[in-house]
Amino acid sequence: MTSFRGQVLLLAALILASLLLAAYSLLARVQYPVIILRDLPVGQVITVVRSAVADSSELSYDALDRQLRIYVSALRRVAHIYGLDPRLQHLNYTLYLSRSTNYFNITVVTNLPLVVNLYYNCVEVGYGVTEFIEYRKFLITYVHRYLVPSTQVIIFPILRDRLGVAHLEYLGNGTWILYISLTYSNYTLSDEYGIKLEVLST
Repeated sequence: MTSFRGQVLLLAALILASLLLAAYSLLARVQYPVIILRDLPVGQVITVVRSAVADSSELSYDALDRQLRIYVSALRRVAHIYGLDPRLQHLNYTLYLSRSTNYFNITVVTNLPLVVNLYYNCVEVGYGVTEFIEYRKFLITYVHRYLVPSTQVIIFPILRDRLGVAHLEYLGNGTWILYISLTYSNYTLSDEYGIKLEVLST
C-alpha cells in the first residue's frame, strides 16, 4: 500500500513538473520585453504598433497611420469590453515617420506614456566576386527602442531572409552584414515580427 501511495505521489510530482515546464516555455515565447512602471500596460501597445507596421500596405505616413488607427481602435474596444486598464480604453498616439531609400525611423508616442521607436538603416559597403557569384555587400542596423519615463528597453530583432538566396551575418548590437547576388537590384528581408525591410542597390 505504501509503495502504491509513493508511486502516485511520484506520478503527481512528474505531472506538476511537466506543467511547470510547459508554462515556462509559453512565457519564454513572449515577444516583447516586460516593462513594469506603475503597472503600465505597455506590452499590448508594443505588439499593436509592431503589428501595424508589419501589416501596413506600404511604408508611407498615410498607410501606416491608417493601419495604426485600425489596430489602436480595436485595442480600445477590447479593453472596454473586458474592463482592461482604463489607459488602454483611452489610448491615443502621435506618429512620426522619416524614410528614404534603405532607411526608416518610425516613432509612435502614446499617452500612456510610452514611446515606440523602430530604426532601420542599410548602407551598401562593397562589392565582391567568388568562384560562383558576384555580390553586393550591405551593412544593416536595425533596432527597436521602447521608452517609458526613466526606463529604456532596446532590442535587436532577428532578421530573416524570406527567399533564402542571400547570406546574412549578425555582428551584434543590431548590426548585420548582408551579401546578395548582383542579379537582385532590390531585395526584401523581414524581421521576427513580420516587418518588411527593403534593400535597394544604390
